[in-house]
Formats: sequence, C-alpha cells, structure tokens
Amino acid sequence: RQLWQQRLEGGRMLGDCLQNCPDGLQAIHYSLANSQLSLLTSNAEKREQDALFHRLPEQSDAGLLLRNQLNLVNDGNQTTGRIGLLGQGNLHNWTTLADARVDRSPSEQGDMRYRMNQLYAQSLHEAHFFRLGYFSTDSQGLVRQPALLG
Repeated sequence: RQLWQQRLEGGRMLGDCLQNCPDGLQAIHYSLANSQLSLLTSNAEKREQDALFHRLPEQSDAGLLLRNQLNLVNDGNQTTGRIGLLGQGNLHNWTTLADARVDRSPSEQGDMRYRMNQLYAQSLHEAHFFRLGYFSTDSQGLVRQPALLG
C-alpha cells in the first residue's frame, strides 16, 4: 500500500496508463459509488496464485459442545415448561449437530410434546459441501450488509 502511495503521490490521470508507468501499471479506475481506487498492473497475472482452499488437518481430533436451556413457570395450579437441548460436535472432518425441544403444555392432560429441529452431519471437501440428515435451511453466510452512504 505504501509503495503505491509513493508512486501516485504526484497525481495521475484516470484511465489507461500511456507513459511513465511504474511497476507495470496499466490503468487506474476510481469508483464514485463506493470510493474505491483500482489499479490494474501487468504483475497481477504473474504472481503465484494462492490456494483456493485450506488443507484440513490429516489427524482430526474429536470434540463435543453441549447446551441446554430450561424454562419453568408455575402459576400456583399448574407447572409448564420447556427444555431445549443442542449438541454440536466434530469427528474426522465431519461436523454433527442435534437440536431438540421438549415442552409440557398447561392443558388438563399435561401433554408432553417432543420436537427434533435438526439432526445432521456435514462436511466440506474443497468445492463440494455435503449435509446429510434432517435439517432446515438457514441464512448463514447468505446475509449481506446493505450498502449505505457515508
């Protein structure tokens, strides 16, 4: 960054670089929409490309995280409540998740309801993502920040 700051200190015209082009500079573009300066150089294609994916460890450890939540309410006559259980773990580059709820309604029968929200295993192998089991879609990684002025 400091190198290019020094190269551009004297000022330059936007567009194609036609004369006195330092370090392979070919063009300069400035975007008013997002206040971004882009420098096109011939050196960009010559650099060794970084790997697209990180290598996973050969010897993978196993782990487990457990979470529970208990809610109870007693109005003097009846007790109602809910318990939520969440377990997340990993084993040999696979991530597992189990999410379940049990609740007791305030009806006269004292009905217990059981619900399995998600139960799956997932793994990422370079450009391929696998998720096997019972799951609902989520927006993880899909939510984008709105572009705001200022």
